[in-house]
Amino acid sequence: MAQETNGPSEGPVVLDIGGSMGAAVVLTPPELEGSEIEIRRPPAAWDGTHVAVRKRPTPGPPIYAAVFAPLHHGAHQLRLRGARPDATVLHIDVAGGEVSETTWSDQGDISGRYPL
Repeated sequence: MAQETNGPSEGPVVLDIGGSMGAAVVLTPPELEGSEIEIRRPPAAWDGTHVAVRKRPTPGPPIYAAVFAPLHHGAHQLRLRGARPDATVLHIDVAGGEVSETTWSDQGDISGRYPL
């Protein structure tokens, strides 16, 4: 019997990438667990496409990350969902068939979001 879930996935992430489709992993500080990160391909408008930051178990200390896939090859921008229009935006280049990685603390501004 299949079990339905309406909440976020707690299991491993499966990536369907290849050809011109890649993935992005955004490592974050633990304080962002549960926050939602929005993504777009500029110059497209922000349309609400997002994923949540989750605690990811590892053999060592856990990491906190948002995982986006599949994504078209090319430049993407990320921001906290609900951010002010002038909030810092994180940039990442996605390569087809690969997983691109960035760290939110490199550029991300967790103080730049509106209260939800």
